[in-house]
Amino acid sequence: MALSIFDTGGISIFGNVFDTIDLNGTELILDADGDSSITIDTDDQFDLKLGGSDIMSISNDGTKTTLMGLAGDYWRIGDNAVTGHNLNSEDDLMVTGEFEVKVDSFLPLRSWVRDLLTKVRGFEKEEVKYKLAIEAYKALV
Repeated sequence: MALSIFDTGGISIFGNVFDTIDLNGTELILDADGDSSITIDTDDQFDLKLGGSDIMSISNDGTKTTLMGLAGDYWRIGDNAVTGHNLNSEDDLMVTGEFEVKVDSFLPLRSWVRDLLTKVRGFEKEEVKYKLAIEAYKALV
């Protein structure tokens, strides 16, 4: 069954949808008050809006997929309410709780560990530096 709307009214669907729905680049509202949505109005970019504000986009250029936040925002994984940090860019990442990275040795591991240790120096908790230094030493030996 096809459905066409030629006015500015809304659409309500009751029951199961058994076929694709072509939104043709229009915004899909996700919540009752209308301020959270997804939009894919250009090729290869998905935009997410929450609470009336654009918060991220996902794009792909055929060789890589990129998650992008807003300029000035940083990514946080976890729920720690830490507010004292130097993160201020859309390419910064905060991970709260335990964090583990497993990689094959194709990375320039020595420079990666050196850079990571440089970033950790600003932390106030000595145990974080100690644990990270031990793990870095194990990785290099």
